[in-house]
Amino acid sequence: MAGLLGNLFDLNHDGKMSTSEKVAEIDFIMRAAKKAEADKIAAFGRMDETDDDLEVDDEAELGMNTFISCDVDDLDDEQVEALADAGVDMDDWDYMDDDEKMEAMEDAGIDGDW
Repeated sequence: MAGLLGNLFDLNHDGKMSTSEKVAEIDFIMRAAKKAEADKIAAFGRMDETDDDLEVDDEAELGMNTFISCDVDDLDDEQVEALADAGVDMDDWDYMDDDEKMEAMEDAGIDGDW
């Protein structure tokens, strides 16, 4: 008897799916589904969030979060210079997490309303 994926997991080629072969098949399907979900989230964000779920304390925070997601190439020369003057190594900008970027922007005197 073939499994969900045909005889792909009939490892001993006896034409029957043993319990261990069925477990291997189900494990493969579950891992593939988890990987597909992770790829979808990475590409599009969480799809179960609505605008009502997102809470922003104030407009400045919203502006900062928009700014943080940008690359170094998206910054103008004044912003880059202000960050460099504050001691930020711009080669590391893309590798900084959001908290580090927010702290660097605060140190540079940059607000999030740009």
